[in-house]
Amino acid sequence: MYRRRPRLRARQHEGTQHRRADERQGRRGRICRIPLRCPSREGRLARDGESLMKVTKEVAPLLGAAAATLPFAYLGNRFVDCACSYSDMLEDLTAAPAEMWGYIAAHPFRLLLNDAGMLGMLLGVCIPWAIAMVCLVYGQKNTRVGEEHGSARWATTEELAPFIEDKNPQGSANALLLSKSTGRAWSREGFSMNYDGNMNVLVIGGSGAGKTRYYVKPNVCQMNSDLFITDPKGDLLLDVGNMLTNNGYEIRSFNTFFPDRSLIYNPLHYVRTDLEIQSFAGLLISMTTPPKSSSGDPFWEKSEKMLYMALIAFMRDYCPAQDYNIGGLLKLLSMAKASESNENYKSPLDLIFDEIETGMRRVKRNPKNPEVKERAAQNPTPSDAPEEISVYTGADGERFDLVPSAFRRHSDNKRPYDNVHKNGKRGFDPTEDYALENYRKFQSAAGKTLKSILITCNARLAPFTAAEVKRLVVGEDQMHLERFGDPDSKNAIFAIFDDTDQRTLGFLHGMMVYQTVRVLCHKALEKYNGKLPRPVNFILDEYRSLSLPADISGFISVLRSRNIAMSVILQAKSQLAELYDEATADSIVGCCDTVLYLGGGKANKGTTSTCEFISDSCGQQTVFQENYSQSHGGQGSWSKSGQTVGRALIDPAEVAKLPKTECVVLINGANPIVDEKYPLTEHPNYKLMADTPGFDIKKYMAEKRRREEREYSARLASQSKSMPRRPPLRGRTDAEVGKHYKSRDTDSTGKAE
Repeated sequence: MYRRRPRLRARQHEGTQHRRADERQGRRGRICRIPLRCPSREGRLARDGESLMKVTKEVAPLLGAAAATLPFAYLGNRFVDCACSYSDMLEDLTAAPAEMWGYIAAHPFRLLLNDAGMLGMLLGVCIPWAIAMVCLVYGQKNTRVGEEHGSARWATTEELAPFIEDKNPQGSANALLLSKSTGRAWSREGFSMNYDGNMNVLVIGGSGAGKTRYYVKPNVCQMNSDLFITDPKGDLLLDVGNMLTNNGYEIRSFNTFFPDRSLIYNPLHYVRTDLEIQSFAGLLISMTTPPKSSSGDPFWEKSEKMLYMALIAFMRDYCPAQDYNIGGLLKLLSMAKASESNENYKSPLDLIFDEIETGMRRVKRNPKNPEVKERAAQNPTPSDAPEEISVYTGADGERFDLVPSAFRRHSDNKRPYDNVHKNGKRGFDPTEDYALENYRKFQSAAGKTLKSILITCNARLAPFTAAEVKRLVVGEDQMHLERFGDPDSKNAIFAIFDDTDQRTLGFLHGMMVYQTVRVLCHKALEKYNGKLPRPVNFILDEYRSLSLPADISGFISVLRSRNIAMSVILQAKSQLAELYDEATADSIVGCCDTVLYLGGGKANKGTTSTCEFISDSCGQQTVFQENYSQSHGGQGSWSKSGQTVGRALIDPAEVAKLPKTECVVLINGANPIVDEKYPLTEHPNYKLMADTPGFDIKKYMAEKRRREEREYSARLASQSKSMPRRPPLRGRTDAEVGKHYKSRDTDSTGKAE
């Protein structure tokens, strides 16, 4: 009867990493990745064979030398005995080896025990050991038995335990939580090269993977650091607000979705020096430029940047504090005009900078002008009159009076009019005033070019012209970014934006993140010798929507030494490729010592696939593969062979099929681990969040706004008593602007520009 023969089959044994998913899936509800012994006999034989092979290669020469010691000692003795039997031993020495075997056969048990015999035995002993040494030295190869194709393996929770705590009295309360069994300690006793590193985390999880529930909320519940959280949905603050305020946190919200629930963020409040002005002008351009857009001719951006620098420096140096904001920048920009046909055309903004350069303000000629009369009364002599009150004829023939400018530079309390040069000229030279220098460089272009630059500037700042946005950025700053990291306060900022329209105002949140990092890095160096006393944790959900500039990678790399951590939360690794070039994206990933994959990816082909990234990061392991083959015919035969091959510790398809309750944690300097996601309900502080009603953000913000406004009014009142009152923005009222410069909106031909 025909007997069915077994088919060809190939089987892989993964050694200690062998997975019995079918059996343990039903018992535990998840895949068990605890190292197991290979249950098959063939696997045990393969492992034993590998161990024996390793021992044989290292010990065989020594064992052979030991076994040959006595025979070679005997042969050495008999060789000397045979040679000594000749009358002329040296001449017949070459014949002794041939005659020695007959001599041994005739006298097998004879030994020469004199000095010559002992020397022969010593030489015989040295021969096998010399051969063994040669084999060990020249036959040694760089082998790693069992790791020929890779040494990757899954870590155990015991191996990663030192990362989360190291004899610290606070225990896990001092940690940045990653999964149920893993985390990173904010501080520890002493310094550990193995376990200390930066606290930056790259969190990757698709939609519904639980980025908020399993990572963001557990770390908010820790309440062991100051928090800067981007909240694209706006519901995180509602869930954790009461818990934070009840534990001493001061909450500040910047909400571009509901501006009436937001405090004011004035980015210019953190811009004071010339270098900071230059940096902010570049930041404003980069934040409002679409990612990876073609830059074209850099002339336009550089010219645009010079204008921003001039206007911001002017507001800083000459305008009241209440005008130093984005609203003041928009007002100054609206005064800038250019004429293609009339090179002598003066816009209202040109006249402002003329005042700084000449020290004189131009007013429409009017003998009844009280200011002119006052100046004339103070200088009655004809010789002084031209210096104080002079007549100016404009390009259109209209006559003006020149009176001393009311501008006064805040840095040195000096008026342009009081600055007299050796040649008698008044005013500041462009090299003496940062705002004037940049404006004159910008103004050196032709009228047509200036109009193009102005159009670009107005288009770039168009989002700020909306009434809702002005409410967010015009006024005294209420975000107080500089308060982060102080030991005696707890701070939390929630940046809330519309997750359905991320591109319109997302740059404002990115600008706030960028400025906060700069402010805290400088604060750490200036006030705390390089390290903030209280940790600051940036949890940037929907990082892609922030449009942070490419040089943010430079900031991320230095955060560790400042006691700052940043969590970059993405839905897929490819989102970094959408924002930056390959080098910058790789740099951001490299600056994160920890990668947390929460699942939700797909095993797509391509180098940017998230699943491939996780698989490649876990590495390759060596497995033993057995091949069985069987031939059919009259004389059937079968054979079995085995070899070691390389295999991914977890391949992209397995990454994509990761159970929703599990995550992959990769910590720099440690083996990866597959662990359960952090169970939020088991956190000790979860009841503080779950047992409270939703946070009433409108009530909290209203109380905070009233308190800030009272403090602001009190400060203004004290300033008005101690300082002379200055006209707003231009050193004059808006009525004066409209009255004296209305005619400047047209060129000499009467045509509007």
